[in-house]
Amino acid sequence: MQRVRPARERPILFSAPMVRALLAGTKTQTRRVLKVQPPLGTTSVAAYHHPDDSDGRPRFWSLGPDPEAHGATDYLQLGWAYPCPYGRPGERLWVRETHAPQPDCSLSWEKWMRGAGGEKPIIHYAADATERTWVDQWRPSIHMPRWASRIDLEITGVRVERLQDISEADAIAEGISGPHNVGYPAYRVPDDSKPRYSRASAAYEALWEQINGDGSWAADPWVWVVEFRKAQP
Repeated sequence: MQRVRPARERPILFSAPMVRALLAGTKTQTRRVLKVQPPLGTTSVAAYHHPDDSDGRPRFWSLGPDPEAHGATDYLQLGWAYPCPYGRPGERLWVRETHAPQPDCSLSWEKWMRGAGGEKPIIHYAADATERTWVDQWRPSIHMPRWASRIDLEITGVRVERLQDISEADAIAEGISGPHNVGYPAYRVPDDSKPRYSRASAAYEALWEQINGDGSWAADPWVWVVEFRKAQP
């Protein structure tokens, strides 16, 4: 009988507000800036499978119009080709988030960090924290070990597009809530107490700038669009 290979998994970082949206089931997409941007003249980025893709992930190729072609569908491959670093549909992501062991579990935490096992430490997560949460110091999400993660995601789709091409439906899939009726339809950024935006995409623009800094929306970079659903750990 043929062995079924386990789905490959990779870590991904989320902030506390985004973790809350994941847990609520209101976030099913994430956008991440391509570290190497396609060259000038790129009009689209398409995925192609190639027999030499040993890891099974399709490469995404930058395309632009061919100045010597007469047909509207003739394109040149512009020399940019990369696989998505987050994986492909069917593979998994495990979420890294800000966390801390309960102070009276420091010994068991150290044992688990060494791989010694034993009783698992009690872990608190900043996304759930209240004034009663008992921790000494929060640990950055980048340092979360795999065994401390509580959220697994299964990738359902991957594509590349310009940041500002986000649709209203996709902005809502990014965790924007609404429309709320406050005398007019309005949309709210996660953790904001009030709906302030007339369009979901405008709310997402504000969220993007909160996370990535002033001017990051206007830069309109090419981004990975990763779609997912929650999976059982």
